[in-house]
Amino acid sequence: MVFFTVVVIIAFAGWGPSWYGKSGSRGGGDVVVIGGKAVSVEAWKRAGRVLSIHANLRGKYSESIDPAAVAQMQQEMERSMREGRFVMPSPRITSQGVENSLVFQGEAEKLGITVTTEELEQQLSMIPAFMGRDGKLDASRYEAFVQQTLTPEGFNRGHLEEILADEVRVRKIGALLASMMPPTPTEVRNAFLRERLTTEASYVVIADTGLRSVQAVSDAELKERYEAKKEFLNSPETRTVRFAAFTIPPAPDGKPAEESKKTEELQKVADQAYDLVTALQQPGVNFDEAAKAAGATLGETAQFFSEDAPPAELEAAAAAAKAAFALTREKPYSIHIPLQKGTYVLALKEIKPPEQLPLDKVRKQLEDEIIGEKADTAMRKKAADIRTKLVEARKAAQSFSEAAQSLGLKAEAFPAFSMMQPVPPKTPYASLVQSVAGKLEPGAISEVIVSPGNALIIHVDQRPAVDEKGMEEAGARIAAGIESSREEMAFQAWLADRRDAAGIKPPGQP
Repeated sequence: MVFFTVVVIIAFAGWGPSWYGKSGSRGGGDVVVIGGKAVSVEAWKRAGRVLSIHANLRGKYSESIDPAAVAQMQQEMERSMREGRFVMPSPRITSQGVENSLVFQGEAEKLGITVTTEELEQQLSMIPAFMGRDGKLDASRYEAFVQQTLTPEGFNRGHLEEILADEVRVRKIGALLASMMPPTPTEVRNAFLRERLTTEASYVVIADTGLRSVQAVSDAELKERYEAKKEFLNSPETRTVRFAAFTIPPAPDGKPAEESKKTEELQKVADQAYDLVTALQQPGVNFDEAAKAAGATLGETAQFFSEDAPPAELEAAAAAAKAAFALTREKPYSIHIPLQKGTYVLALKEIKPPEQLPLDKVRKQLEDEIIGEKADTAMRKKAADIRTKLVEARKAAQSFSEAAQSLGLKAEAFPAFSMMQPVPPKTPYASLVQSVAGKLEPGAISEVIVSPGNALIIHVDQRPAVDEKGMEEAGARIAAGIESSREEMAFQAWLADRRDAAGIKPPGQP
């Protein structure tokens, strides 16, 4: 731990806290006025780039300063997991997030919020992006972040000092605000009872028993389904783009450049790309001419590509494909795209719209879809009949287990669980049973829950009364948890007030 802290603090010790507010924009002009002070294009871009790094760190700062962007990232990540893949989405910071960051920096400076070396060291060990599976600082993850996130943006290990200091400052201000609303004894007791309230449940599984295999699909059904959906059965849209590449030239001796030299070069090409993006915002600008004037190498993708298949000319990078498919005829130029070999700016060239697929190309897809629907319907009917019989049997004073046995089924006991007592790893149907049982009263039987290949019916056996022994010992921890959740609410209210006081407005507006 000490090694990493020394690297962070010493590697770029001269990088001061005022770096956000540098003026003298290379692009010229100001972006916004905050607290009576004009924010230059350079300061705005730099604040945005650092906020993007914070988003990749997945720490407290981005959650508090740009919650909309973090929520969007979380939604994209959850969607990818539901689709059976895991993709860490690229941060999409908002203009309000950049404004919030600039407001926060000014307010933290006014409040004199300082950060010690020990606090930086502790914060480094708390960053999710650096943690291994054991919850401790992982050297390989740290190095990967430096190489894959910091370096392409033209930053190095030394810049992490101020970034980590931001994390500490946000926590300090949140804690200060929350300290004015301490949790009451009643809140602590209720939280103690909630986290120890144990649910004991059981369930029966109604197996598919070949319901899918006996389903058939006629040609008429296929044609009807195709006609109903054909406007959605399309090949993916594909595109070609031109691009301005600001890449680092190889060293004359063929040897890898030193990290400090590479960082300097990446910062240089990033600045060139920012200048081009700024120039392209002016009406009537020719992309090729502006790119050449900015010192870029021009190129274009040789073939049409889809969003899921990034082109080799753009380092086969998902970020480049995503940026390409965000372009429109009205807004044909991208923002800067930092990749491993440099920074790129894209210009939309041609769009090949999706083409409707003929029936023979989607026959298997539609057959599987119809068969699945028929099997689900049959499963639901079968399971609904069983549930009705289970409810009647329970009314006859039979236990859930006895009622299931009378129908030739077996009630599977689910491990008792609570907020403090997770179920063992690899427990069958763990998330499903916990989610459903948590909403049922003791003795209640759930509706039919269809899952792939079978259906479940869940019963809550009991919820024993909570033993309040140990509440005094747990009080401090529970109170800290309440304070933590309260910190964020207080922080957002404070930040909104500080935004109002800053009088954010466009340059030149009275």
